[in-house]
Amino acid sequence: MIVPKGIRDELRWFYEARFGMFVHFGLYSLLGRGEWAMYHEAIPRDTYSRLIDDFNPYLFDAAAWVQLARDAGARYITVTAKHHDGFCLFDSALTDFKSTHTPFKRDLIGELIRACQDSGMPIILYYSQPDWHHANYVHWSGAFKDLAHPPETDQPDWPAYQRYYIGQVEELCRNYGPIDGIWFDGSHKSIEAWRGKEVYELIKRYQPHAVVNDRARYGDFFTPERSLPEDLTGYLFEACESVSPVAWGYQN
Repeated sequence: MIVPKGIRDELRWFYEARFGMFVHFGLYSLLGRGEWAMYHEAIPRDTYSRLIDDFNPYLFDAAAWVQLARDAGARYITVTAKHHDGFCLFDSALTDFKSTHTPFKRDLIGELIRACQDSGMPIILYYSQPDWHHANYVHWSGAFKDLAHPPETDQPDWPAYQRYYIGQVEELCRNYGPIDGIWFDGSHKSIEAWRGKEVYELIKRYQPHAVVNDRARYGDFFTPERSLPEDLTGYLFEACESVSPVAWGYQN
């Protein structure tokens, strides 16, 4: 395969991979109504948060997930370390809203990273910048307004939330050995709001060969969703699609 001249060396594996498996998994999987169930059904934050008491995917087998991806022809895996609901599938020191604080008591992301490392399967970690669970998250107007149906007592502190989100990205980059990318989601605000260039440089400092998408307004590749771009000639992009026409997470 001829790699375009503009593709930097650390991005070549991603360009050549061509096809990956994008996994959405979290508390919303218990409901079986997609990853936006909290928003679409106006589930209050406290009510939704109680789902952690029932989260116990005890049959989870990281090696089986990797083999499934390989059998499907995927050459990398992207998985939700944290979606918009704020629930973390990794053992973050910055929150108790995580898989290790449930009956499951396991670091699902850590196990999957190790399985990928052991088998030579690249892994990219999806991380949602918006966080419907976090009281300091600012609920902007437009598509992301009041997604968490926040209590009136919330007094969002944006700099505090920035520190939280950047701290979690640093955890993902430092705590698990080599990873192959970070996939941000929720790019409804400016590069300054997300401190996009700073976060990009942080990721590259700890994971020099990791790819970073464009949704912190600063990255290595574009991510058109459920569409193919008419013209991104000369640009690296990943066209994302779901097996469901209405969701990315499990629907029963």
